[in-house]
Amino acid sequence: MAPSESGRVTRCALPDHISPKADLDEIQLMTGDYITGAEGHYMPRESFLYLRKYERMIEKITPPIPIHLLDHIIIPINIRQSHWFPAHINLQTRGISLLDSSQVYSAASYPQQKMLIWKFFRMIWTIHVSAEASGPYWAIPPDRFIKLHPRLTNLTPTMTQILRKCPQITVSSIMKTTNDHTRTRWDRRGIRPELAGTQATDHHGQKWTILEQTGTPQQNNFINTTETRLACGIYTVLSALYAVRNWKIDFVQQTHIGQARNWLVAIGLAINKAV
Repeated sequence: MAPSESGRVTRCALPDHISPKADLDEIQLMTGDYITGAEGHYMPRESFLYLRKYERMIEKITPPIPIHLLDHIIIPINIRQSHWFPAHINLQTRGISLLDSSQVYSAASYPQQKMLIWKFFRMIWTIHVSAEASGPYWAIPPDRFIKLHPRLTNLTPTMTQILRKCPQITVSSIMKTTNDHTRTRWDRRGIRPELAGTQATDHHGQKWTILEQTGTPQQNNFINTTETRLACGIYTVLSALYAVRNWKIDFVQQTHIGQARNWLVAIGLAINKAV
């Protein structure tokens, strides 16, 4: 699927065997995002339809109370119908975290997940808080900005390749590589490349950041992985529980997983619900 000049999505026939052009040899294209065709770069039809499905689902979400009155939002994320982890939106600190217990397995999907989470948050904020006042914006360090989903940043593979060849990726280099049309889209989507700074400089309280959660316990860190390889549900519950209470993570031993299972079973029996 390729966007035409009119803005509509058009279908183009691509060859069965696609050979990347020479100027893209050093760039890593994200699987399922773009493929190289005879006339440019395209998003596979299946990927485009799935992405639009997610976006339509987001548009239909209505929170039970105004979003700005919440302290935390937890979004369960499913990867390849086999793994779960929570995304944590902290409205107090204006930070978003992916609390993934199997980062190696899920890492390739992070650009898409971050895009959908931010799209959800901006939509909900606009609908339920204020459609006229300036909404939240996502301040992204330059080296991470180019790793986001191209549907969010509108960075083409060629632009990304040029930036990766820079000695250092800076806000200035990104601005020089893009054009006014692209930057206008960033403003509309509430994103911008920006050097990391303190939230104290954000006088309007609208600057948001993505926090790297390297300390999230991993399922494959134990000797006996039989007990933990299917424990993503346990990790999802515990990670979300600890995050909203700002507790220090302490479920890092093999025995903790079994104890957590027993705890969830006890809760289920107490409330007469399956968990």
